[in-house]
Amino acid sequence: MLAQQGSQLRATLEDHASARDCETEADWRPATCQTAGLPGGAGTKVPLMSKAPGAPPPRRPKVLVVDDNEVCRAVVRETLEEDGFDVIELGSPVGMSSVVNHEKPDVVLMDVEMPAIEGDKAVQILLKHRLHECKILLYSGRSPAELEKLARTCGASGFVPKTVTDAALASAIRSHLTPSP
Repeated sequence: MLAQQGSQLRATLEDHASARDCETEADWRPATCQTAGLPGGAGTKVPLMSKAPGAPPPRRPKVLVVDDNEVCRAVVRETLEEDGFDVIELGSPVGMSSVVNHEKPDVVLMDVEMPAIEGDKAVQILLKHRLHECKILLYSGRSPAELEKLARTCGASGFVPKTVTDAALASAIRSHLTPSP
């Protein structure tokens, strides 16, 4: 009896977990409630969710993080994924053009100081080849004034200091996703 209730509970939880595998709450609308036979609470009302008819899930913004520091990439990945982004990592700007062409990110977050090639030079190379139209943001521990000047000089769309909070990082990237007037 207990094993059967456990199986029913697992099935109910899996149904609800898959129903909530959505990108945003706007993609879901409340449906009717169903009585769920849960152990210790038989007859408990559990709201079910159903996807809005014909509405495909929205595409998550994609960010390519180019940074030679593995820990920094991992922290940025975790932060952005928790905030609704898909993240691709690259440990060096070498091969970046093919990754950008293949993955087609919305934003490239480019570290400035890397051993193979400086980030601003990599931005210039990427812009020269024009493989995919995307925003490129410089990402560095340098001062905001220095980053602003460097971004202007190399043609980057903007910059984000590495000292910003997780929320500010996601917000800065989102601000570059909105089309310019």
